[in-house]
Amino acid sequence: MQDNKRCGKCKKPYPATVEYFYRDRSRIDGMTRQCKTCKREVVNKMYKEQSKSIKGRLRVIWKQMLQRCSNPRRKDYKYYGERGIKVNFDSFEDFLTHILNELKTETRGLDIDRVDTNGHYERGNIRFITHAENMKNRRVNK
Repeated sequence: MQDNKRCGKCKKPYPATVEYFYRDRSRIDGMTRQCKTCKREVVNKMYKEQSKSIKGRLRVIWKQMLQRCSNPRRKDYKYYGERGIKVNFDSFEDFLTHILNELKTETRGLDIDRVDTNGHYERGNIRFITHAENMKNRRVNK
């Protein structure tokens, strides 16, 4: 018989399996407190709130850049980190200062892009362009 676990948010009982809860090694039972549905709602709400402000949106872009370049478990790591592309900003604050003070670009609705596609994410090599323009700037697989 399967033990039940109650979600900390919606209070519904579910079987204590990875089908209903995410893994969390720091917890005694090895599962998150919230069911997967509630956890997704919380995370989606957080990202929506962050992306409303320019600083929040740039923080999301910053985290995505770091992940693409340094996390081998990501699908797109092979196109960035494996090719040796790095993020050459000291911190998020350094990145934010560069975008706001030097580029002086409205970033809403735009994607980050590297001017030299073989270069790093660094001063002088990043810009913000529309998604349509960014999709034209890809390597072609034959």
